[in-house]
Amino acid sequence: AVFCFTPITLPANLWWSAALNQLPQQIFMLLALLGHLRYLRTGAKRHAFLGPLALLLGLGFSEKTVLIVPVIGVLTWFYFSQGGMLSSLGLTLRRYAMTWVGYALVLVPFAIFYVTDVPRQTKSGQNLADGLSLAQTMATTVTVGLLGGPWRWRPIGSVDSAANPTGLAQSFALLLMLAVMAFAVVRSRRAWRAWSLAFSYFVVLTVLVATTRAKVVDPTAVGSEFRYVTDFAIVATLAIGLAFLPISLSTRYARDEDAFDDPEGLKPWFAEMHWPTVGVFVVVAMFVSSCVSTKSFSDRWSQNPARTFVTNARLDLPTLRAGDKIYDGVVPTAVIWNLLYPANLPTHLLGPIGLKATGLELGQSTTLLRQFGANGVVEDAHIDGLQPALEVGRMCIATATDTPVDVRLAGKAFSWKWVVQIDYAAESGGDLTVDTGTVSVTARVSAGSHRLFVAVESEVETVSLVAPDNSICISRLAVGLPQPSNW
Repeated sequence: AVFCFTPITLPANLWWSAALNQLPQQIFMLLALLGHLRYLRTGAKRHAFLGPLALLLGLGFSEKTVLIVPVIGVLTWFYFSQGGMLSSLGLTLRRYAMTWVGYALVLVPFAIFYVTDVPRQTKSGQNLADGLSLAQTMATTVTVGLLGGPWRWRPIGSVDSAANPTGLAQSFALLLMLAVMAFAVVRSRRAWRAWSLAFSYFVVLTVLVATTRAKVVDPTAVGSEFRYVTDFAIVATLAIGLAFLPISLSTRYARDEDAFDDPEGLKPWFAEMHWPTVGVFVVVAMFVSSCVSTKSFSDRWSQNPARTFVTNARLDLPTLRAGDKIYDGVVPTAVIWNLLYPANLPTHLLGPIGLKATGLELGQSTTLLRQFGANGVVEDAHIDGLQPALEVGRMCIATATDTPVDVRLAGKAFSWKWVVQIDYAAESGGDLTVDTGTVSVTARVSAGSHRLFVAVESEVETVSLVAPDNSICISRLAVGLPQPSNW
């Protein structure tokens, strides 16, 4: 019930690119576990390589599938080997040597491939404070998730899966989880092994996130993302089962104290409680709790501004023809998370639904530049950026002729991909060369009053203009980025 209903697995199942990795990972982790348990219970050598085969298939989707190997190792050590903890470890390695060889045959080549061919995933610069903050956030996240939380979500863009439980909910979840764990230990001497299995796996996940994603994104934001702990749902529910349910083990290999639970040490009202009723209540409560979280998560997605943006853009796409130029600037973060660049560019977002126009690239010019507004409606681009200081009463801030004329801006634009907007009146058609110092673009102009957009990439402080065999009055010049209306 916990595994089926916990929202821990919800975001990874809904985000397509995450599901491609994490759904197969979960499937093959479970298959590896089931295959290994069949080998432990039967001793049949033909079953010894079912686990390694499932691991091999799982690695085709996610490298985190390797984490099932230590889970299987600890499970075998804790539950299928007699003796003290240290002596039983050696016994585990010797008795089940065949299956460990099978896992090694998969892991060693994969490790060599991963080290030599996969780009470095870890990031430098971690510090203890960030690590502790991440661990605290992740612990809160998985705790409320195992109880059907978080019941409330924080919007972080289109990938809207950050858990955001209230402080009261966090405290309640932590106290309840500690009480459940303590009760299990009082009820059964083997429960501590189940909790240590889950805790160790959580530590490994925390270290992995701390050394990779936490240095790219804010640790608090990463720690509240269920996508980074999806596989913990398997290990946590396995630990809950091991802590509470009767375990059917091989009488030949089982630890003596694992054969059954001894209720004599429990309080009388513990022993007399009708546990099936308690179980039904827990399952119903878990189901209702998860429904609340799923409904609030669904509401966030159904209110996604991307739907309005794409709908409006689709209606206006027929007004844009092949060869038209658009400003290919990022769409609002509420439509697509800015960390998903370049997926948040109009050409990437709208190309699959029929966008024929192309972005204004470096060195190109156009007399009509279109852009998508905040709500997806196509509109004419306009630039309000750095401009020259205007003299009162002058119609032309400069006149472009055969001789280069420099137009000095009121400030200096740092090096970036800028667009220069020039409003002009030309005596005749011809060429106009726009030079920003490191980029020079020659554009075709027409007689009369028109507007020109030129894409440059450089620091801009002065714009030099040359118009051979022509006289062009420059009435306005601005350097910046088109700003969609209602942004």
